[in-house]
Amino acid sequence: MKKQRNLKQKIHFYVMAVAVLVSILVMAIISVGSIRSTNAILLDNMQITARIAAQNISSNLHLLTERMYNFSQETVLTDGTVSGEEKQARLDEIKLQIEFVWLSAYDTSGNKLYGDASAPDAITDTDYYSMLTQTGNLVIGEPYYADGILQLCVGVALKEEGEATGYLVGSYKYDLLNDVLSQLVLGDTGSACILNGDGDIIGDRNTQNMRSRNNLYEMYPSSGNLGKFEDATSFQTGSAVVRLDSGRNYAGYAPIPGTNWVLFLYAPVKEFMNDVYFAILLSVLLSGALLIAAGAVIATVSRRISDPISNATARLQALSDGDLTDEVILSESDDETGILTDALSKTVVSLKKYIQDIDSCLSTLAGGDYTVQVPDDFRGDFVSIRDALSNITEALNHTMNRMNQSSVEVSDCARQLLEGSREQAVILKDMEENMAAITSSIEQNRGNVQEMEECADMAGQKTSMGSSNMENMLEAMSQIHATVEEISKISLLIEDISKQTNILSLNASIEAGRAGKAGKGFAVVAGEIGSLSGQTAEALQQTGELIERSTETIRTGLAAARQTAEAFREIEELTKQYQKISLRIAETVRQQTEAVADANDRLETLQSIAGKNDSMAAESMSQAEGLRDYVAQVKIKTDR
Repeated sequence: MKKQRNLKQKIHFYVMAVAVLVSILVMAIISVGSIRSTNAILLDNMQITARIAAQNISSNLHLLTERMYNFSQETVLTDGTVSGEEKQARLDEIKLQIEFVWLSAYDTSGNKLYGDASAPDAITDTDYYSMLTQTGNLVIGEPYYADGILQLCVGVALKEEGEATGYLVGSYKYDLLNDVLSQLVLGDTGSACILNGDGDIIGDRNTQNMRSRNNLYEMYPSSGNLGKFEDATSFQTGSAVVRLDSGRNYAGYAPIPGTNWVLFLYAPVKEFMNDVYFAILLSVLLSGALLIAAGAVIATVSRRISDPISNATARLQALSDGDLTDEVILSESDDETGILTDALSKTVVSLKKYIQDIDSCLSTLAGGDYTVQVPDDFRGDFVSIRDALSNITEALNHTMNRMNQSSVEVSDCARQLLEGSREQAVILKDMEENMAAITSSIEQNRGNVQEMEECADMAGQKTSMGSSNMENMLEAMSQIHATVEEISKISLLIEDISKQTNILSLNASIEAGRAGKAGKGFAVVAGEIGSLSGQTAEALQQTGELIERSTETIRTGLAAARQTAEAFREIEELTKQYQKISLRIAETVRQQTEAVADANDRLETLQSIAGKNDSMAAESMSQAEGLRDYVAQVKIKTDR
């Protein structure tokens, strides 16, 4: 089960949590900012220091180069007419003035002309010789170790009429550079070195690195260092964090003006950041102490805030359980907590009074006294409760008055109901007898309707048969009429043949008259043919008249048959309508039967209800008398 925290614990917890988070956030921001700003400052300082130191080295070297340049301008060294002994003597004087390890002159091929015996006989294998031949100007060679001495050579061209006739080379002790490097203070263990373009260490506090000719790329071959070393050896000015034997180091680098060298400075990061880390630790400890002090203050403040609220909460919980007896502990402060406890105390007192007033009012009503008056000192939303109680009291008074009036009316109505129910029972008895007679009549109608349906069915069948026979007769008469028309056509044909025969007989008679005696036999035949033709024509005329009369008779019979068929169809249609009417009459009789049966059921129900009404009327009279007695016992206000 989850442990519940009280308000004081929550205030303390949340405020402390916010304070701790804010402190952590602020310390983180300060720490990160301090570290980043320190890194940026130190890197800038390393870059500036490298540039200044490179300028100092260049200035020291400039003294050397200036001296060598001034010497190279002396006529005794540049004039070709001056003897070698005189030039040697001048070099000896110069060496006494300046602390040279050796000083000598060389021809353009790098061979010694005159100078110190300790000077090399040739300089063709040196780096400064190649630079002299390429530039023809003053150059500084890389430091080297010879005869147990670290040396630094400076060379300058000897010119006559603008043309190099040889080279003046002087060797200085390396201490000149070492002094500058030794003066650089870079923490406790920081150091500086001089690099050439290949990354070789040509100058260092630790001369052993010079003697060994160590290379920076080979000593610290980390991939993270590669880009930074390349920036340095490409004669750029800058700073970076590199990883050396001592760990992470701040490094600064700058080219040395007038040379092909780079000054490289480095110092361990931890030597500079220890103070920053200590300051951060001190800030953390101080913040912790402040948080502890703030916790004590917050605990006190949270207690002063939460105690009155906790007391008020406990009182509200008791109030929610219906406890109105305990008093509210008031807060001594004049802020929101004081206002809260004071308002809660007033609320409890008001609730107690309102509940007492409501209880008194309801108790009076329960005792039968409906004349009680509700107090009018209710406030706020409790005004609606007062109005509701007042409305209930008024409604009860009104209801009781109406009940008193209604009890008399109910008693009279119950008496009338009793008398009406008895009269209703007599009427229902008569209706029952009448319904029995109606039922008997409907049963008889049902039998008659059934016989009528049977007759209608038989008439329909006979009518259908007559209609069918009439259709057959019409079809036969139509065929006879068609036959007579064909006979008429044949008669016409015979009549045409008779006419042709008569014409033929006339022609034969004419030809027989022309033939004379020879044609007498033929004339007799023609006369017979003519006679036959006349008889045929007469017979055809009689036949035509007979056909005409037969056709007219058939036409008249056909029309009468059609009228008869139409009459049969009308009779059939009327028979169908008669059948439909019979069906509707039968359906009506059925519905009447069902209605009569339902009416009988309703009569039985009405008889039952009438009996119940009789008993209920008697009971209502009894209850009305009891209600009148109850209303007479209570105390009510009369309606005005």
